[in-house]
Amino acid sequence: MKTSNTKSRRAPLNEPPVPPGMYKDKPRGPIGKAIMVFLGLVVIFLVGMWLYVFTGLARRDHPDTLANAAFATEAESICSSAKEAFNEIPLLADTDDIIERADLIDEGIVILDDMVAEVKAIAPDDGTEDARLIQQWFGDWDAHLEDRRTYSNELRQPDASLFTPFLEQIVENRQISDRLDAFAEVNDMVSCAHPLDL
Repeated sequence: MKTSNTKSRRAPLNEPPVPPGMYKDKPRGPIGKAIMVFLGLVVIFLVGMWLYVFTGLARRDHPDTLANAAFATEAESICSSAKEAFNEIPLLADTDDIIERADLIDEGIVILDDMVAEVKAIAPDDGTEDARLIQQWFGDWDAHLEDRRTYSNELRQPDASLFTPFLEQIVENRQISDRLDAFAEVNDMVSCAHPLDL
C-alpha cells in the first residue's frame, strides 16, 4: 500500500480586514470619568485611613486620664483593701427582710465612707488638671454615697417593699455611678469603682 507524501492543504480563510482604530481605547464620556475619579478618591481615602490608624495618630487619651499615675496607684491599694472588707457583707438578695437589707446597706456605706476618706487624704491639691479631675471624682463618690443613704432610709419607710428601686442621680445624661466608674477604669483603679450590690 502506497502512502502519499502530499500534504493536504487547506484553503486560506477569507478573513475580513481589521478596520483601522478598531482596538484603540474609546474616549470615556463624562460618566466614565466621574466613576474613575470617584474610585480614585475611595482608594486614597482607604489608604489614608489605615495610615491614620497604624501610625498612632488615631490614639487619644481619655479626657479623665491622669497625667501622674502616683495617686491612682496608691488609691487602688486603698480601695482594694476596702473592697475585700465590703465583700464580707452578706448579699442583699440573701434576705427578704427590708429592714435587714437597709442595715446591710448602712454597713456597706460605713466601709465606703472610710475608703473615700482615705483616698481623699492622699489626693493632690496643687491646682493642676489632675487635682481638678480627682476632686470631681470625689464629688461623684459623695453623690453616690448620698444615693445609698437615701435608699436605706426609703427601705425603712412603712410603704417600702422589696420592689422599692434604688435611684441614682443623673449627671450629663448618665447615672452618677457610670461617671464614677469611668474615671476609675481609665486610671487603672478598678477597685475604686462602685460596688454592684444594689
